[in-house]
Amino acid sequence: MMVQYKGWSDVPGHLKTRTTLERLGLIPRFHDSPDAIVDVFNKNGYKKYYLYDINQCLPIENYTPRIDRIEMTTENLAEALYVVNKSAKRIRDSKRDDYFTGQHNRAKKSKLKEQELYHLKEKILSKMLEENRAEILGVHKQLVTNKSEYEWENYLLLITVDDFSFHRPIKPKDIHKHPYLGEIELITAEKDRKTRLNFYEAVQLLEKYLDTPALEKYK
Repeated sequence: MMVQYKGWSDVPGHLKTRTTLERLGLIPRFHDSPDAIVDVFNKNGYKKYYLYDINQCLPIENYTPRIDRIEMTTENLAEALYVVNKSAKRIRDSKRDDYFTGQHNRAKKSKLKEQELYHLKEKILSKMLEENRAEILGVHKQLVTNKSEYEWENYLLLITVDDFSFHRPIKPKDIHKHPYLGEIELITAEKDRKTRLNFYEAVQLLEKYLDTPALEKYK
């Protein structure tokens, strides 16, 4: 019997859709025999996605990954980081919703994925700052409320890369080393600009920049 999942957060990393596999240069060994299915809810209702075990797939002949044709410019790296950052925020929101609805196991899985993406973001920003590809503008304050309605102050470093901007946590002892830029709301997960890279291409480009597989489960 085919395994069925109730959301992307439940899907193991080795299961991929055909679209994702094609982007990775792979095709299912048996097209008509998916290994699992996931039901995903969106604004139009539930949609089913068939999933295949990446370890049982075959390489596409004469396949040239699109990522090999993308230059590692600051502009492209900034766009890739933007795509990954927005994905992390969508997972953040999904995690919060799961906690509120009592889906604690799903919330834990989402938290792990969120942490992995933010860890990748941190490594990229650190390297770009070292190479003078990024610039620190100052510090923002953010009021954060948890599910128990407890509120606390969160301070974030504002960093620009090309014409993209990103935030990352800052240690309390370093807050006064940078200009204070005021208070901001929770940063939305919605994209406010068009991008050319999809999520998997973005991850691959950033890993190529780091010269290390930072997110093995997204391969």
